[in-house]
Amino acid sequence: MAYVVKFPARVRYEVREKVKKPDGGWSAVTIKVFHTLAEADMFVANDKLKNSVGRKVSLAAGKVRFADALKEYKTDVLEAPIPLSGGGKWKGKGWTRSHQSMYVVRKLIDSAELTWLAKKELGEMTYEDIDQYIEQRESDDVSGSTINRELNVISPFLNWAKYTYKMRHWDNPVEDCDRPQSSDSRDRILTADERLEIERACEKSGSPTLRYAFVFALETAIRRGELCKLKWSDVHIDGPDAPHLNLRKETTKTKKARAIPVSPLALKAFQDLRQWRAERMAREDDLRSRRQSVDVYDFDFVLLGTTATAIGQAFRRVMANTNVENFRWHDCRHCATTHLAELYQALELSQITGHSDMRMLQRYYNPHGAKLAERMYAKVAPNHSTTPQPIC
Repeated sequence: MAYVVKFPARVRYEVREKVKKPDGGWSAVTIKVFHTLAEADMFVANDKLKNSVGRKVSLAAGKVRFADALKEYKTDVLEAPIPLSGGGKWKGKGWTRSHQSMYVVRKLIDSAELTWLAKKELGEMTYEDIDQYIEQRESDDVSGSTINRELNVISPFLNWAKYTYKMRHWDNPVEDCDRPQSSDSRDRILTADERLEIERACEKSGSPTLRYAFVFALETAIRRGELCKLKWSDVHIDGPDAPHLNLRKETTKTKKARAIPVSPLALKAFQDLRQWRAERMAREDDLRSRRQSVDVYDFDFVLLGTTATAIGQAFRRVMANTNVENFRWHDCRHCATTHLAELYQALELSQITGHSDMRMLQRYYNPHGAKLAERMYAKVAPNHSTTPQPIC
């Protein structure tokens, strides 16, 4: 927003404007110089009117629509290659090149229900349009947490548009909207019978490694994306050391290497999968020698190079054929974290699950009240005697 800087001694009044630099800092740019204060104030008033919301928000080609700007954002930012140095023009400015970001952007561009938003001109957008978007998503039975994640993608896009299209005197409407209340953290824990039913359904599915992936997620609390990037060189189930996984920093979500202990059930699954892999490799070698065909699978990866999206789609199809209700793949991480919390302290648990924020770890740890009571009585009175005894 333009403002006047007074230099009365030199009879000089500069009109300046704060401009945000690509590195995140701010600088003042002189727009024009006047010799009287009245002329400077008049220029600021006219400039604000001329560049107000809905006025002259454009490039040389004319006004910019929401969908057109979003396509450019998708190409120049989300799909732009990241330099080897790890930097970039918009590095650390709030955007993330993730599956969630790409999904939201594609939906905003292609969805027929959101045509009204795609045709909007950026300069004419206000917080009322964002409120309308929120109401429309709520009418489609979308949870508040999902809507907030979508707004977390739209907001940095609008900040990028304001900088790119020189939209002066225009504020990001997402910052002024009333966001929906986020949903409560999920606390779904599988019973033994439900786990067995899901494992049997996974075995009947067409995915050869889905059951193993399900067991790994339940036993190690590993993220789905990290599991898909796991290589056999990261799996240490032989040798003098206890079975564990060494996740490389380039494969983790937080870009920090960490080690994960392998439970007996997970160890058995790794051993069975390794044997299946050896048999499959021999079969592929035989087919390639006879047909000159290439390998179907990438045997360096534990899950044969499958993607996180493919696992999610296959698991949803499997769950549709079971009687288990209200259980998603990400709930495996809740189950594993709750179980591991009985064995490890909080700091140790955060190292295993990869949580850098203890508040986030608390969302995943959902112990049952009866379990906590059992631990107290086991420490107070192992024979469950009613005689009061000190805990310490």
